Amino acid sequence: MTFGHVKGSFLMHFDSLVSLSNASFGIVGQMTNWVPVWLTPIWVLSLGIVMGAVLVGIALGVLTLLSLTPLGRIADSPRSAVTASLVLGGLFALVLGMIFVPRGGEYQGMLILPMIVIGLIGGFAVVYGMWQRTRRELGAILTEGVVPYVLATAGCFALVGLAATPLVSEPQQIIGSIWQVNLFSDGRTEVVRQLDAAAVDVNPDESPFQRVPLEYVMYNVAELTLTSDRTIIIADAETPSKFRMTPVRVDAGETIRYLREEREAPPLPIDPDSVFMQNREIDPATVKITLVSRPTVPEAASIVTVAIILFGFVMSYLAFRQAAPRVAAVALATAKSEMAQPLYLLLLLIGLFGVLLFGIMPFNTLGEDIR
Repeated sequence: MTFGHVKGSFLMHFDSLVSLSNASFGIVGQMTNWVPVWLTPIWVLSLGIVMGAVLVGIALGVLTLLSLTPLGRIADSPRSAVTASLVLGGLFALVLGMIFVPRGGEYQGMLILPMIVIGLIGGFAVVYGMWQRTRRELGAILTEGVVPYVLATAGCFALVGLAATPLVSEPQQIIGSIWQVNLFSDGRTEVVRQLDAAAVDVNPDESPFQRVPLEYVMYNVAELTLTSDRTIIIADAETPSKFRMTPVRVDAGETIRYLREEREAPPLPIDPDSVFMQNREIDPATVKITLVSRPTVPEAASIVTVAIILFGFVMSYLAFRQAAPRVAAVALATAKSEMAQPLYLLLLLIGLFGVLLFGIMPFNTLGEDIR
């Protein structure tokens, strides 16, 4: 074999190694892009699980303290327990209905039954949760049947998600958005402001800009609607020489709508203390502004949702087990019998593997998304 053949063979192997290394670096580069994207939803749900666990701990702690008072003996009499649960559940349902049914719009009627059911579950959970017997059996309630499987799965999920915190982009912003979630309202605020009429003998362009007091956080405003019965100009200063934003003209009867998702410039200044309006007509103007606030990071609503689901699951199971012990015993025996089968664990592992696999596969396209 000549030196030329040896050299050619070496160069061919070297090119293959370079190509392989480039492909490897390409995969690593892609991972640095999609791994944070994949882990962020898991991290968000993990926060919801942690928040739900905290709520469960607080609720069980309060109920345990109440069980040491005379209220802990109400459930000793089944009739007294059911009566107290129905009365308390009715009050819960009434409060929930007053809060959430008006937000249903044309579907208000469909929310009545769910509010009643949730209220009754809450009533039974409180009455039987502060039962002295529940305090003694609390350990068994949380360690038998399907509950330990659900809690263990949620715990592992939370640990994996929280361990990925360094890889999550802007976690502080997501956490800060939790307190902006509209839990008891739809985030809608309507304000009406009156503007003085312009002078008859003054050119409309020379009419004074009037400061309009408003309260809002523009970064949280997802939707804004503004109407006026007179032609007005909106600016962020009292005189044109100090304007920083382009003035917005609103003709009489015109409706201006702003949507954050469309990434357009809002018609109001970022600073609510810098809202000035000019009335260009000789009659007083009535300006109506409707603001709809949403969290800065919309995914923060998932954290609250997961926390409520976990809290509702634990409290519902507690109420079911203590209020209907015979039915709960049959359900528990059936669950233990089915979970003892090898097929149960096999299906559980296959499901877990599928969740993780299909969460990764859509991102591993190596730049060939279309193909």
